[in-house]
Amino acid sequence: MKRLIILNFIVLLIIVSSAPAATRLVPDEYPTIQAAIDDCNDGDVVAVADGTYTGGGNRDIDFLGKAITVRSENGPENCIIDCNGTANKSHRGFYFHNNEDLNSVLDGFTIKNGYDHKGAGICCYGSSPRIDNCIFSRNSAEYGGGMLNHSGNPILTNCRFSGNSARYGGGMLNHLPGSPVLINCTFSKNSAEYGGGIINEAWRTPTLTNCILWGDSPEEIFGHPPVITYCNVQGGWSGEGNIDADPLFVDANNGDYRLRYGSPCIDAGTNNPPVDLPETDPDGKPRIANGIVDMGACEFGPDWYVDGVNGDDNNDGLSPETAFATIQKGIDSAEIGETISVYPAVYHETIDFLGKAITVQSAEDAAVLQAQDYFAVLFCNGEGPDSVLKNFIIRNSFMAIYIENGSPTISNVTIADNGFGIAAYTGSHPNISNSIFWNNIFGDLFGCQATYSCVQNGCLGPGNLDIDPRFTEPESGDYHLQSKHGRYWPQYDIWILDEAFSPCIDGGDPNAFYSNEPMPNGGRVNMGAYGGTAYASMKEMRWLHSDTNHDGWVNLIDFAMIALDWLKYEPGTSNLPPEVSIIYPEDGTEFEYDYREPILIEIEADALDPDGSVEWVEFLADGEIIGEDNNGVDGWTTDWQPSRYGYYSLTAEATDDDGATTTSQAVEIRVGGPSR
Repeated sequence: MKRLIILNFIVLLIIVSSAPAATRLVPDEYPTIQAAIDDCNDGDVVAVADGTYTGGGNRDIDFLGKAITVRSENGPENCIIDCNGTANKSHRGFYFHNNEDLNSVLDGFTIKNGYDHKGAGICCYGSSPRIDNCIFSRNSAEYGGGMLNHSGNPILTNCRFSGNSARYGGGMLNHLPGSPVLINCTFSKNSAEYGGGIINEAWRTPTLTNCILWGDSPEEIFGHPPVITYCNVQGGWSGEGNIDADPLFVDANNGDYRLRYGSPCIDAGTNNPPVDLPETDPDGKPRIANGIVDMGACEFGPDWYVDGVNGDDNNDGLSPETAFATIQKGIDSAEIGETISVYPAVYHETIDFLGKAITVQSAEDAAVLQAQDYFAVLFCNGEGPDSVLKNFIIRNSFMAIYIENGSPTISNVTIADNGFGIAAYTGSHPNISNSIFWNNIFGDLFGCQATYSCVQNGCLGPGNLDIDPRFTEPESGDYHLQSKHGRYWPQYDIWILDEAFSPCIDGGDPNAFYSNEPMPNGGRVNMGAYGGTAYASMKEMRWLHSDTNHDGWVNLIDFAMIALDWLKYEPGTSNLPPEVSIIYPEDGTEFEYDYREPILIEIEADALDPDGSVEWVEFLADGEIIGEDNNGVDGWTTDWQPSRYGYYSLTAEATDDDGATTTSQAVEIRVGGPSR
């Protein structure tokens, strides 16, 4: 009989232990989150529907030590725990105090209006849960407004702490031994007497990676120093990959902590943090949208998709598989700060930004816009710098872009074979860069200027050129730049080698992001529609002369490699770089300057290549390109009009037929003050 009882007990244990995990629905099956947790076994999931949850059972929530997942169905913006805590009646969001470990997971909630002595949003006491995709907002405590960690090692990913307050640690307080890990989290606008963002007491060494700490008061971090890498910390913080630069949130004052176009946090993180990266951000975007993960909780990337070949305007536009067919449908659907990603096709339409601060950009190879009898793009509703158009070809249109009362950002566009390029009226000040204007019948630019662009009819501005960009086959619509080191051929989806180099390769803004361009590249973005993308034409990389292994550093490894080949000789295996020097003006030359009659200075260089030919020579003043010559038959020259009086350092850079470059010795000149 005893054996039978024991056998039945063992069978019961097996049945219980092998029972499938259950998903418990709130509020469909359980009235509160706590009620669902109370009924859970290890491995179960509590799925919480959209809504705002208040009152008993939906605050002061306790996992009871269970290895379960409590998650929202549609992310933190749609599922809110409103604690309604006050000084007279304290309440927090969640309390972990039963030795929970990383098998206890909280995912996708906004926790707000908590008020407690310690940890008003979440309090972890001797526990180490995993917390993903959560927002901590307007929570207040004596210690740890958003969160308090006491003797535990929780892991937080994709979390945002904003508007929390405390006496110690507005966003987070870490107390007693333990080392929480924070990956891709954002702290902003939290406040405290000490440690507006994070405060760490002795023996606490949190690890922060891919995080943003910006705009917390009175400081971002106070107390024992954490280990911080690949983070943006206001005021600076030592550590690999760290920066100190305005993250350019979309609208932090109204709680929108997504990144705007041009944010220094885009593609600035590391894909190898101490724990695995999450697959998506809190909005469901791929966590690595562009090859390298962003800093902060929100990944910059497409919100809407357009596919002129396979799309349909009756789709929802939220994925490549359900893309819209027209760009205007994407613009009509987009809201402030969002991005529209446009797949390659020829789009016969006029697009109007409608005053929206959005980004419209090509996906993959550049998309083509053409409006034969009208404007291809309109900016006529007060658009500002956050209205962005990039990586497009605009051709065969009456006018490529018409701007009135707008100052948009236009980057890496190729505007060719149109009636006119860009015309701006009524106080418009567009920011146009890294672009190419060629073969536009009646002109390129009116009422505006460009920088680091190739403009056929000429344009004053740093980095501009006016020489043939060497398109591949513009008559058939292929505006890729010719390159001896590799150029994409979209018709066959292959890379081929040309017999010439385009001067627009590596001609863009030296501060623009170029890392998405394929290797080898010269460490600088290309001009034109493909610049900054995986379809940019390639160029031999520039290395330090002693960087033998081309890793960007000169160190003992390079010395060892040189030692291995010491005194060896193998003829015919290397390219000799070109030689270049400025022959006029001479070093120390002075020129008179009169703002009423600006002077024009001809700069002349002598350039040759010992084992080939010089393809072109760039001329620079104080490091900024001021001209270029790609035909040395009559000498290598350019005309330059100084924009101010003072001292200038002139250099010339020659490029040979193998892509090797040499920079001349600097010539110092003086442009005198106004004549009296």
